[in-house]
Amino acid sequence: TNLVTEIGPAIVLPAFQRTHVASHAVGLLLKYLLDIAPSGLGFRKVKWTASPFNVPSNRLAKRMGFKFDGLIRWTSVVVRVEGYQKDGKEARAGDAGDGLLGRDSNELAVCWDDWEGGGRELVEQAFARVA
Repeated sequence: TNLVTEIGPAIVLPAFQRTHVASHAVGLLLKYLLDIAPSGLGFRKVKWTASPFNVPSNRLAKRMGFKFDGLIRWTSVVVRVEGYQKDGKEARAGDAGDGLLGRDSNELAVCWDDWEGGGRELVEQAFARVA
């Protein structure tokens, strides 16, 4: 393998949004993925992708030490649902997904050197939050 993995999707039920739940879950995953054996798997990079319009997801990633690697264009198809606003881009006429929107994604990452250079401490600070 390339010793790279991705966390996603992280879905937090409404009753637990804006609490410690998401940061604790992401922190536990980061510790397990980036710490060296025997306590972890020793990956070199953990990726996170999110819609540029998903402010809470991007904010959580940055709070947990993820750094912005770039915008990946046209990564997803977004289905239109009547009466529901979806953020997306119109595709070209005659596209195979005619009528479906496209979406870009922010790609963020924590690499092992980010982790050992202060990322682990950010996670420990997040664990101190319990409300």
